[in-house]
Amino acid sequence: MRLHITMYDLKEKDYFSNIRRDLIEEIPFGPHIVLEVGCGQGETGAALKKEGRAFWVTGIELVDDAAQCANKILDQVIIGNIEHIELPFSQGQFDVVILGDVLEHLVDPWKQLKRLLQYVSPNGIVVASIPNVRNWRVVVPLLVAGEWEYKDSGILDKTHLRFFTKKSITKLFELNNLRIKKIIPIGRRSKIVARLRVGFLSELITPQYLIVGIYDSIKWVSNN
Repeated sequence: MRLHITMYDLKEKDYFSNIRRDLIEEIPFGPHIVLEVGCGQGETGAALKKEGRAFWVTGIELVDDAAQCANKILDQVIIGNIEHIELPFSQGQFDVVILGDVLEHLVDPWKQLKRLLQYVSPNGIVVASIPNVRNWRVVVPLLVAGEWEYKDSGILDKTHLRFFTKKSITKLFELNNLRIKKIIPIGRRSKIVARLRVGFLSELITPQYLIVGIYDSIKWVSNN
């Protein structure tokens, strides 16, 4: 019986079972070897295989119950906190790394992203989604009322340890030698405003960004 209860154990059940169509659509068709950090119950990885976008999917999941579900439908599941566990992978093993709403939960996302890249193949891709703290629902209460109130979900989720804007997301990727292929707002309204090229307004109404980076392994080696 588990005696240690974390904030993740108090999440709604569907928190771990969402299929991330937005992330899936950024992964090209082909027999890719995929690593999904924060795989939940494995639904996204299973969909990748079913649709012919992956041959093998390895998941890493912190919450035991979700990981046990993922283990039934993915090829390999590692249970634990990525910041504390050893990773049994070989250099350049994965074609794709997925970080769907993960980096903001880490103590040191900069270190962990760099760590993961040693397992990415040359010109492999990293697909991530990261909340945007510049959203008006955070900025206006902070500026007008001095409020910064953590919630059970959303941008100020109680489990979030780090906060990013579009600019700092871009910097996070570029510092790790990931050439940004795409950074787009998630959400229909945000996408419409972005098309109007009203940059400042777009950032204020965007709750989250999707980013795709291509790994420049040669540059990584030269910098290390």
